Amino acid sequence: MVLFIPGVYSGPINYLFNTYFKPQFDYLKSNNIRFEMSKGNSEHLISYNAKCLREQILNSPDPLTIITHSKGGIDLLETLRAYPEVKNNIRRIICLQAPFYGSPVADLLTSKWWGRAFCRFSLFVLNGHKDCLYEIRTDVRQKYMQEFRAHECFRGVDTTLVGAYKDPELGRRFDTCLFLFRNWMSKSGLKSDGLVPIESTQIQTIQGRIIKDLDHASAVVIRTPLKFETLKFNEFLFNHLKAVD
Repeated sequence: MVLFIPGVYSGPINYLFNTYFKPQFDYLKSNNIRFEMSKGNSEHLISYNAKCLREQILNSPDPLTIITHSKGGIDLLETLRAYPEVKNNIRRIICLQAPFYGSPVADLLTSKWWGRAFCRFSLFVLNGHKDCLYEIRTDVRQKYMQEFRAHECFRGVDTTLVGAYKDPELGRRFDTCLFLFRNWMSKSGLKSDGLVPIESTQIQTIQGRIIKDLDHASAVVIRTPLKFETLKFNEFLFNHLKAVD
């Protein structure tokens, strides 16, 4: 059984385009592997989602392979920290582009009046929590990560943390739909997928993998404004899934 934990604003993407996690879902269906989505709300607080995940994981009849994307990774980390008993029902974890140490984009959106207005309005519409993106700020996340040994939360579970980045292409400005954020972060020397710097996706002593030429959306969304070659990424991910019973 595979459990998917999505990131912020995944609901609208899936509702409008029916594309979120579709490459992964198609693979699992073709291989007769059962899967389900988390029952939490990715636009809600991390602690809320941790409670939802605890119940869902403990109630699973089979050991789980868990695949997270973006904020889903930090929702899962809090679940492992607050409810370590769930590890008994987890066999494998793959965290895709998780902002463990925060995202400068969250800093930007929560520090500007227009960003706060966007966050409050969009999260209200999505029945989320007004502080959802505040929890992904770099200062908030770094303080959180300093309070305990995060790598201990994953002990005993086969875990891979996947980061990605998309460098600017010479002579081409619109090389990713997230190019504005990517370029803004690159001025500070940060390689990113357009939303999360690769350094933020990795935790010391845990197996990591960095994927080049992949932005934050293309890893899990089959259609984006720009087409990316994600075959190598999906081959890497699916090789992990082949071990699922």
